[in-house]
Amino acid sequence: MVTETSRWGTVPNRGRWLDASVEAVRRLRADEFPIIGYTWFPLFSLFRWSYRSGRGPLGAYLTDMGLWDLRDDGRGGLERIETPLADRFREHVATTMTPQGVRQEE
Repeated sequence: MVTETSRWGTVPNRGRWLDASVEAVRRLRADEFPIIGYTWFPLFSLFRWSYRSGRGPLGAYLTDMGLWDLRDDGRGGLERIETPLADRFREHVATTMTPQGVRQEE
């Protein structure tokens, strides 16, 4: 199982990592290496640990690593913003990540 893989930064930066890591899983599975799962973590942006002792606004401590980004909504909450990576991940799940890369119909 490949767990907690992701990459921080821009959507294109994260997308390159997503595609490369899924391709590595696909190649290993084609060689009959028994990988049974792949988890992108975190799903949303993360807060850096420094927020605990920081004095800035909470949004200043966000690190974009997920398939969705979080942004301050101006009302004390966070807005979830779906990135194109969410659809890309869905495509990978529907094709590459099924057994032997065979697409499973819904």
